[in-house]
Order: sequence, then C-alpha cells, then structure tokens
Amino acid sequence: MRQHFNQQPINEPKTNSILHLNRENFKQTIENHAMVVVDFWADWCEPCMTFSTIFEEMAQHYPQWQFGMVNMDTTTDIASFFNVTQIPCLLAIKNRVVVDAVYGEMKPREFAHHLQMWEALI
Repeated sequence: MRQHFNQQPINEPKTNSILHLNRENFKQTIENHAMVVVDFWADWCEPCMTFSTIFEEMAQHYPQWQFGMVNMDTTTDIASFFNVTQIPCLLAIKNRVVVDAVYGEMKPREFAHHLQMWEALI
C-alpha cells in the first residue's frame, strides 16, 4: 500500500512482491537483487495512480524482477540522486547499474516489452 509519512494508508490492492523503497532499504535492495524496476510516483500525480495498477499487475507476472516504489514527496534524496524530474518514471537496474529510464504512463503490453528487453541486456 502507498502511504504518506505519518498518515493512514491509501486503499489499493496489496502486492507482496513490491517493496516500498526509502533511504533505509534502497541500497540493500539493489545489492540483493540482480534485476530491479523502480517506480517513482506521488499521490498528487494522476497518471502515477493509474499506472500503479499496471505496475502491481506486472509484479505478479515477472517474479524474476524485484519491483519497488519510491514516493517522490517523502524520499526526495533518491529521486535527486537519479535525476528524476518527471513522474511516473521507471528505472531499470540490472546488476547494480541503471540500464534505462522510462517516463510516463505505459500500457501493460508496452511495460512487458520493456521488462523483456531489459532482462535480455547483458
């Protein structure tokens, strides 16, 4: 569930395979998983909210990827580090290296294509 700092959770489907990334767990997640896809989002971003359903669905279909979400409003340091200035934004990280960044909402088929393409990278 997405959650503001010190606020109640926003209702949305629960997905066990999606990590809510922050400064305490981001580095460890990248180090412990060969393939990580990170969704940068914010509550006020309507396209982010629409895309979150697709992101959660894809997490169920691609267990080889670790899916994570970074709230731009509460974890600004991570967004700044990766120069994320637009949302929604996906970062594909493979073997601790950012291999691609995609901005904007995607349809499930397009997202699946990106995941397969990223996975094929050496």
